[in-house]
Amino acid sequence: MVSGFFHRSSACRAGAASRSITRPLTAGVAGSLFASLVAAGGGEIVRIDLDVPEKQMRPGERQVMDATVKRTDAEDIKLEDLERDEVAVMSLNPDVATVGSYGQIYARNPGAATLQVQVTLDGRTRTETSRIGVAERALEAEDFILDGAYGSRNSMVEKLGVNHFKFHRGGHPKDGNRKSTTQFIIPENFRGNNLTLDMEPMGELHPGHNYYFAFSFDGENWTPIRHRVIDEEASISRIEIPPTNSDRLYFGWSLPFSHEATRRNKMRWATDPDTRAFVTLHQLGYSLEGRKLYRLEVTDPESPHARENRWVHYISQAHPHEGKARWRVKGMIDWLLSDDPEAADARERHIWHFVLAMNPDGFNRGFTRMNMENIDMNRTYRVDGADRDEQAHEGYVFQRDIEALMDSDTPLTTFWDMHVWPGKVDPLLHPGPEFGDAGDRLGEWRDFRDLMDEYDEENLIQPLQRRRYEGNTTLWERGVHHHFGITSALVEGSGHVDTQEENLRSGRTMARAISAFWRDTRADMDLDP
Repeated sequence: MVSGFFHRSSACRAGAASRSITRPLTAGVAGSLFASLVAAGGGEIVRIDLDVPEKQMRPGERQVMDATVKRTDAEDIKLEDLERDEVAVMSLNPDVATVGSYGQIYARNPGAATLQVQVTLDGRTRTETSRIGVAERALEAEDFILDGAYGSRNSMVEKLGVNHFKFHRGGHPKDGNRKSTTQFIIPENFRGNNLTLDMEPMGELHPGHNYYFAFSFDGENWTPIRHRVIDEEASISRIEIPPTNSDRLYFGWSLPFSHEATRRNKMRWATDPDTRAFVTLHQLGYSLEGRKLYRLEVTDPESPHARENRWVHYISQAHPHEGKARWRVKGMIDWLLSDDPEAADARERHIWHFVLAMNPDGFNRGFTRMNMENIDMNRTYRVDGADRDEQAHEGYVFQRDIEALMDSDTPLTTFWDMHVWPGKVDPLLHPGPEFGDAGDRLGEWRDFRDLMDEYDEENLIQPLQRRRYEGNTTLWERGVHHHFGITSALVEGSGHVDTQEENLRSGRTMARAISAFWRDTRADMDLDP
């Protein structure tokens, strides 16, 4: 720490503030970056501006940080006029950058450092921070990988300036007007670099949605980031990401959950000593591009209840760009495989089937709704029965799977179709034969609504509604309901449930409510549709 290397007269201290409020530093690109510390007291406002001329540095470079105290009815106080005991500056990562006398900053090694400035006036101390990125070299267009786990079909990256790029969104190979989402990986050299990215045409702006984008440094933990319109007429929007210590950057639409991530989680659930006894992976076939299509089954093989007596639920997710729905499904699975006594009961009395990746090719190509055939994956069900010639390839595979289960001794009790639209999680129900006021029924659909609301302690889920509009039966939740007469639900929403943790918790809430409402076992009721 470098402390008190400046001096000012005692006259400057007259009328100093008695309390202060900090305003966080706004991350930006190279240029003057200001953080403001506001203090009020004695009828006087004091603002201290921290000026870091260049946020991006190279190893061996030097720059000078300045600070100015702004006061009403008084002269400004410069950094060099502060007394030794009134200011202290330090770097929280001295391997990357160090701070010397008179605010000099020395860049040492690639990485990111936080500069912490502490100011004390009349016994009141406030702290302000700023980040410095030290990069090995600036980013180039070749650093972006657009053909991988976070791909964007037919898109390209154009360099506009230092760490400033334009992302030209490509389109579906069979319909160029269906634009791919902005997704990519920078596998190395992001350490210490910032990124300004302009998107053309603009990202998926929608007045009622809150999808936005997210970035990650490990592909597991995601930070939502909003983009802003910089040229509406030219359809260009922009995102800005500050420097970090990570060599790698992942970027994607909504809260991404790639096909590779689903595969990693499936393998983990199926092999972990604490969960593998309850998990069975069923490979159903391959996508058009050769990716494996799976259904994951969760139940307790040692349950005292015979399989044919258990409730059976099928949870599916169709649209690649609706990552929040997949985080919701993951939350259901994580809870079911936990050591919660309720979860143990849910494994004993129920069989749970999960399809996290109905359209894995779409995940990797940056498609929104379509598979490689340019068919909307939520318009592929056939109430007349699966037909290889009439359906999207993957739709045929998964409908055949449902039909096989319905012909088995463990037919489905419910079907849940997971999607995303604005607001909180929004479940819409087609009640099946277990609903009603007869003595051998579980209760009215409103009873299930009230139970789910009781479990939703964090207010992440809209009150369940009954699905009134019948319409197009090629939608999975309508098709399954009309085909077999069982309970089905469209689960939309979560557009405004921003974080992955909240989406995981919404899934846990849903799984708990389903397990609790479908009480006892099928053997206790006569539930022929």
